[in-house]
This record gives sequence, C-alpha cells and structure tokens, in this order.
Amino acid sequence: MRQLLYPLAIVYGLVVSFRNFLYDRRLLSIYESPIPIISVGNITAGGNAKTPLALAIAAELKRRGRTPVILSRGYKGRKAGPVIVAPTDTFEDVGDEPLLMAAETDVVVSRDRVAGAKFIEGLNKFDVIILDDGFQHRRLAREIDIVSIDVGSPDAQEKFVRGELLPLGRFREPRNSSLARSHLIILAERGISKGRDPSKEFCATLPKEKALYRSSVVPGGAVSVSGEVLHPPAPVIAFCAIANPTPFFETLRSFGLTPVKERSFPDHHVFTKDEIESLRNAEGGFDERELPLVCTVKDAVKLRNRDISKLFLFTIDTTINPREEFFVNIINGISKKSVLSPNE
Repeated sequence: MRQLLYPLAIVYGLVVSFRNFLYDRRLLSIYESPIPIISVGNITAGGNAKTPLALAIAAELKRRGRTPVILSRGYKGRKAGPVIVAPTDTFEDVGDEPLLMAAETDVVVSRDRVAGAKFIEGLNKFDVIILDDGFQHRRLAREIDIVSIDVGSPDAQEKFVRGELLPLGRFREPRNSSLARSHLIILAERGISKGRDPSKEFCATLPKEKALYRSSVVPGGAVSVSGEVLHPPAPVIAFCAIANPTPFFETLRSFGLTPVKERSFPDHHVFTKDEIESLRNAEGGFDERELPLVCTVKDAVKLRNRDISKLFLFTIDTTINPREEFFVNIINGISKKSVLSPNE
C-alpha cells in the first residue's frame, strides 16, 4: 500500500508547493482586510487542538478590551454564509464546531472566507478576526499565523518526524516550508500536561528561530444540560466523535470519572438514536442503564435537542505556556494594523 501511495504523495506535494509558490509571489490574488487577522491552523490532518486554542485567544482578547470574532468555514453545515451563528441555529445549519464556539464568542460562518471577512467589515462591530483552521487558506492575508501541532503521544510525534504528505502520511503540505511560513508554533498536549518534553527527533524538525509555546488541558467538570454536576469518583460511559479521542478518555480518568465503556466515532459524526441506546447495553458487571453518559462539549451540541437521560458534557479549559509572552506577541502582531475598536 505504501508503494502505491508514495507516488500520489509526490504529486500532491508538487501541487501544494506550486500553489504556495504562486501565493508567496503574489501571482494569485490575496485579499487584505482592514481588520487584523489571526489564523489558527495546522499542517497535519486530524485533531491538533485548534478549536480550544481559537476560543482561548478570543477570551483573552476580550479580557484585554478587544472585540474578536471567529471566522469559520462551517464544515458540514448547510448554510454557505456569510452569516453570524445565532442561538436558534443547529449543528446541521452551521456545523458542530461553529455552534460550540458560538456558545462562548461571536462566530461568522462562510464557505468563502474572503466573503466572510468582507461581511465582518460591513458589520462595523469587530476589531479582530480569528480565522479558524486557516493556515492553508492563502486567499486571505493575516497578521499572525499560528500553527498547532499534536505532541500528545509518541505516535503523533513519530509521524510528525516522518513528514509524509497525504495520502501516504498526515501532512497537508511540506513540513519545513510551511513551518517557515508560520509566526507562532503551539505544541499541543491534547490532554492534561504530562510534564514531558517532546523527543529530540521531533524537536530537531522545528525551526530554531520560531517562538514555541505549549498548550494543555485543565479539566472543568461534567455538567448536564439542566446544570446538574457529576462529582468524582464515579463510573461512567464515555463516548465522543472527535479526531483524537484518546486524550479525552485519559482526561476523564485523571479527573476521577472512570469509563466502564469507551466508544469513539469518526470526527463530526452525527449520532443516531440506536447508537446512543447501544451505549447502555449491559456488560462489564454494571447496570449500565443507570450509569451517566459523558461526552465532549463538541458532541453535546449535536445532542442538545435529544431527550437523553443522565447525559453530561465534560468541559475543559486550555492553558498556554508561557502565557503572557504568547499574548504579548499576538497583541504586538495585530497592532501593526491600526483598527479602531468599536468600543473606542
């Protein structure tokens, strides 16, 4: 199989590199918004903790007096946009991640990200745009390019060291040239910090002149839609539909919620009634009909209109280290473009 995929990866790399060459030389059109833009993205397929990072940046910018908005393509949503995500929207309308983010900050969904930026400009309400999953979207200029890299497991680090392009490996574009294009690099634990440095082989792939930061997870707790709190220790049934499920299950255990059953579905999966009911099939010596179901906040947005007993969503906060230096770099980067805050 690797022999079959290798030539496809070479062709893919040539196409991506040529596209980047055209953008680097400004031979393809790049739109420059009057509003400063921060791109949060990655260079590999799969979960790299982009969404919690975008939310953490939005929250800190608000604390510092800015009025940010997240611009998302609305993956798997039926609304092409541009449109502001409203409380009445469903995940079918705008996608699960935009609906999740809209619970904490303003979000605009637009398949055409340039049209989305122009839409935001016309609102005359926001002074920073956070471009979610925007690193490969070269049509929209940005002041800061942040790349988040999964370092949460030896396997993830090993695949990063290999640097193999799709469809042979996980890379969306060539590793070295893409990292050279970035401004800030986040090494994402994807779970609670284990306090271990990445391997020497992994560190050798990173550009020495780039600012490096670490992100990890702090458990918030398990809360039902009605506000009931699930206190540890407790046995639970855990399930999720995210790109990298292992850190979720590990974080639950570290918090004191012990999964007697773990089930992961493909990223962005829409749960059926039968799938939810099958989670409580009795096995393992527990009466699982009485056990709490625990999922991620991202999964919960797809279940909020379902009548599911004892369903709890597990909340987390994202920490960034060194935090102050990271946000000083962001503020300095967006300050290069002078935009008056709507509050001023």
